[in-house]
Amino acid sequence: KALVEKLGIPGTSPPPDAAAAASHFGSLRAAAFAKVATLEFSRTRKSMSVLCRPVGGKLNSLYAKGAPEHLLPRCTSLRLADGATVWMDDSWRSAIREQFEDMAKRPLRCLAFAVKERGLGKFADYLGPD
Repeated sequence: KALVEKLGIPGTSPPPDAAAAASHFGSLRAAAFAKVATLEFSRTRKSMSVLCRPVGGKLNSLYAKGAPEHLLPRCTSLRLADGATVWMDDSWRSAIREQFEDMAKRPLRCLAFAVKERGLGKFADYLGPD
């Protein structure tokens, strides 16, 4: 939620009131998606994940955040700033690894964010515990 508050949402602006702006973008995102399940942080996976469904949608997506060195090997593609998705080859993987290793040398906490929109198997249309 905090990341979306910092990055914003393309095509929208926060309200001028600072108190309302503090949660504006998070509220927009929360209204667009229903949280189906949460996989809490695990020391083994070094990540936490949330299974979400777009409001009115039929298929879930899995969103994960965690240690870049653990998420990066599990990724097969990369979403660019313009919204295009490209195959993550070794050169992309190496460039990303260099970036987070450089940030880790400075006093910066590094987190990776990944989404899986296809190939969720039985969780693609999972609606939560009965």
